[in-house]
Amino acid sequence: MIKAPEDIIIIKLDKKSTEPEKKASGLLIIQSETDQPKNIGTVYAVGEGRQLKSGVRAPMDVKVGDKIMFNPGGTMKFKHEEEDYLSLFSASVLAILGDEDEV
Repeated sequence: MIKAPEDIIIIKLDKKSTEPEKKASGLLIIQSETDQPKNIGTVYAVGEGRQLKSGVRAPMDVKVGDKIMFNPGGTMKFKHEEEDYLSLFSASVLAILGDEDEV
């Protein structure tokens, strides 16, 4: 179990996006850095929010399951139980991406 503190957001990395694709013929298809955006992910865990000087917690803008665009420079990659994750502060979120039907 991973629990995010304060205003931290945890993103679980999709193994499909980090491993080369292998075809039935045995060829490896290695995607270039530009093939996949490295700054879009799905939220796995969210903290309670940053505590303000007044003692009130600032509410988080994202929730588990949201697809977000984030500043990749503000992330830290880590591994837990053989799974890859990214950790970032809520201030590193650039956009919450939704379905076109939700707009």
